[in-house]
Amino acid sequence: MKNERINWPLVVVVDIGSPGKNIGWSARGLTNQKGSSVDALIELLARTLPIASVALGFEAPMFLPARDEYPRLTTARSGEGSHAFSSGPSATVLVTGLVVIRYLLSNLRKRIPQASATFDWTKQPIGPGNLLLFEAFVTGQPKEREEPHIADADLAAASFASLLERKGHLETAIEETECLNLLGAILLHTGWSTDIDILHQPCLVIKPEPSEVVSVGSRVSS
Repeated sequence: MKNERINWPLVVVVDIGSPGKNIGWSARGLTNQKGSSVDALIELLARTLPIASVALGFEAPMFLPARDEYPRLTTARSGEGSHAFSSGPSATVLVTGLVVIRYLLSNLRKRIPQASATFDWTKQPIGPGNLLLFEAFVTGQPKEREEPHIADADLAAASFASLLERKGHLETAIEETECLNLLGAILLHTGWSTDIDILHQPCLVIKPEPSEVVSVGSRVSS
């Protein structure tokens, strides 16, 4: 899918993990900040959304394939390669993401009930209060890094901006014809939406290019 050239004032990615242990986030744009506190991120988003559009991504599987072929139920989504959503690490972060993301979006909704959220990356943001939600898919990062979860989040946020610079539009790295959107279920549960059709809509997936992974790895290890 393509859209007109756009620029998002703030791009934020959260690398999902257990609170206080292996979680990190990075914000790029209007402010460049990084951290590991979800509450601090909620505060940042609550301050920014009333004045600007925000793209918010989560590094965890956000939609699952809805297939009728029994042998293929747990096989990788198109674009995942060998890192299937159902594999051990991915399945763990998927479950963790359900509770962490619900906490984040629930508390953000309480702070800014007038804001709106969407998965539709083909439309330009129409101004303050608009939240674009997406999935980040980061693999191949060096293991020996300081603050690896923040580094993963930062790479994905940078990749979002790089994609716009290179192509002038956003496009997804993972696609499925039919899906169950877990992020949509969270939006329904937390009051961001009442449209049950969002359960069937895939979201944007940002996957850094191999060259971007190598570049970040080189900077970290140098």
